Amino acid sequence: MPTLIERLQLRKDLCEILKSDYVALLGQRGSGSRTLIHLMTTHTSPLPSMKFLAVALPQGVQNSEQFMERFLNNLIDASTQIPPQPELTDKVRQTLKQEAEFSVVFRLRSVLDVLGKNSATNYLVIVLHALADISEQPLKDLLILLREYHKQIGIPNLGGEKLRFLVVGGVRLWNLCCHKPSDFESPFNIAKRYFIGGLSYKEVQSQFNDMKIEQAIKLTDLTDGVPSLIDLISQEAEDFEDLSSCFGPLENSWNSLSDAAQAALINLAKIAQIFPGCQLDFECPQIPKFSELTVWQEAFWGGFLRLRHRKLTWRSPIHKAFIMTQAEIEEDICKSTLLRNHLLERVTSLENAFRSSMNTKALAECIEELVSLSLHSGNVELVSLLEMMLERKPRDAILMELKNIAAKSFNPWIKDLTKLIAESPEFFNKRLIEAVMRGSTCDMRMGTKQQVFMPIFDDSIIPYDSEQELLEYQEEEQPWFIQDLPKTTAIASEESEIYQEKIEVVIITATDVELKAVTRYLKPFPPRKRVLLLYSGAETYYLGKFGAFPTVVTKCRMGAIGEGSVILATEQAQRLWHPKAVIMVGIAFGKDATTQKIADVLVASEIISYEQQRIGEEIIYRGSIPPSNTILLNRFENSQNWKFSRPDGSYSEVIFGSILSGEKLVDNPEFKAKLFQTFPDAIGGEMEGAGLCAASGRMGTAWILVKSIYDWADGKKDDKHQALAAAAAASLVHYVLSQSTVLNGLNKIY
Repeated sequence: MPTLIERLQLRKDLCEILKSDYVALLGQRGSGSRTLIHLMTTHTSPLPSMKFLAVALPQGVQNSEQFMERFLNNLIDASTQIPPQPELTDKVRQTLKQEAEFSVVFRLRSVLDVLGKNSATNYLVIVLHALADISEQPLKDLLILLREYHKQIGIPNLGGEKLRFLVVGGVRLWNLCCHKPSDFESPFNIAKRYFIGGLSYKEVQSQFNDMKIEQAIKLTDLTDGVPSLIDLISQEAEDFEDLSSCFGPLENSWNSLSDAAQAALINLAKIAQIFPGCQLDFECPQIPKFSELTVWQEAFWGGFLRLRHRKLTWRSPIHKAFIMTQAEIEEDICKSTLLRNHLLERVTSLENAFRSSMNTKALAECIEELVSLSLHSGNVELVSLLEMMLERKPRDAILMELKNIAAKSFNPWIKDLTKLIAESPEFFNKRLIEAVMRGSTCDMRMGTKQQVFMPIFDDSIIPYDSEQELLEYQEEEQPWFIQDLPKTTAIASEESEIYQEKIEVVIITATDVELKAVTRYLKPFPPRKRVLLLYSGAETYYLGKFGAFPTVVTKCRMGAIGEGSVILATEQAQRLWHPKAVIMVGIAFGKDATTQKIADVLVASEIISYEQQRIGEEIIYRGSIPPSNTILLNRFENSQNWKFSRPDGSYSEVIFGSILSGEKLVDNPEFKAKLFQTFPDAIGGEMEGAGLCAASGRMGTAWILVKSIYDWADGKKDDKHQALAAAAAASLVHYVLSQSTVLNGLNKIY
């Protein structure tokens, strides 16, 4: 067994996130974070255009200025390792020589600017580690300085365009990240939190040329994928039973715990105390949050506990056996006994999880757990279907695969399952998961496998199909949450004239939620401290820098016609500001919950106005179908590196196509179905697009509509995802407009 496990998929995931964000890489004791740093900085990057530079943080320095000085020296030394650019170090040293009389913070910024602007690679990732022994104030001061470069991500000719920061740590780093953005005691809450989980059975199997999948699964079940334990057990005979030979890697973790945390774990092992309840970190749902029970937080980050289906439990049978030994419990702690009990506990936990409501990510976790249990029990026939569900394959494709499996299978319950699903396809996911649960767990409990599939109806253990998008989150805990509009300074009409030549973009919204999402990215014109506010006739305008462009943001009323509608607002904005582009940003209803998700962003290739109709024996739609501006559409089509994370950790997708537009607030499944039957290529619908393109077409201004899905117009309309959807749409538009040349080819229209 190689001692260096490459964790290629994890490294690929980190590279994808680092394209557009900073990362706080969080791990418990024993997670292998040091090995991961070594891999990231010494091995070939999974992304050739991304280079990694490890910089150790100075230890034991209380004074912030001295800390920054030593960090600067470490950064300079590390910069010599950037291949193939030895001249970059010369530029750094020359800059320092010229600025020797300036403060250390000024010199540190200058060095970061040089590295960011002159690196030959597309992304230069500076890896900061060894946080545990760093003094509090110097660490906060450094992280606050790094925030300045986060605002420059993707903006050409600025130091932060290419710079990214990957900070590695445990509970201390988590505390610096997980508070609200308004809390200035949380200097690194801008970073995307990423939790280092244990090795998967596939990763373990990849380390052995001759290891069977069943062996890999048993090894990960026994160790929870802890690298040091896997490395140790791989050297044991396959039939070994004495787990005490595996306790060595846990000894230091145990000794690092306080007496109170050790006592709490011993009481758990003696069943003198139950696992406490906890909340979840919504961005990292593998991490528990406690209000006052700090011993449990300590025990978790110390590496002895984990979350399984949103509840605390032992990290692995080996961790439990170690604590049982510390508690001097006279019970059988041999491998086979503990592993069997561990599997039964997992089955019970999984059943309880399926009976409760869950979001998409939690459901995926349950299905992954079911795959593991199925492989463990040898019930592998339907595993491929579960994996297709995890990949969100279309239902028809999964059903076709089930029919193929049933045709070859000797198990009558699989054939019965196929017939049952064909009769009630709306319960497809429920029936499939129930069947796999029954087939995989009966032998664990009774020693025999169930041969006949007995469907469960009213008390189905699966509460909803995987296509449904049930996101559980608190808005105020999300990084995109914003309570208020930006602070403004009002200006008179005369003063606004100097900005009319400068304004290049007009963004139009239709609701307060959309307006807040967009103005979150609107920055004051330098050297002003506030966004400008102009009242002009019936319109209100917010002026500032949106991405790379001087921009005006305004809000119309919902719908395309009437007083204050989008037609009037668009025409008035174009006459006053003469922008190069008009962009409508906001929320829309989606077409199909099986192929789309909440917070996916719809970009209009054209707008279909469905209100104009000829009513006769049949209804004929006679509305125009104007296309979006070709240049703007092209810019959004080339936004592949954009990332927006939903509360469940998945990323929004950008979907291009025709968008329906009309005066009706659609919330009727029958009416919606007729619309999409008439316009099968449409991808969603909203209320303002027809007015936007009508007004822009008359003026000749380039336009495009960008809206994100917040519901399905299926008679269950509510507002709970409006802010999330608006934030996703605004994020995409800001990403595109942060590139200074995207409007090349467009001109102001007079």
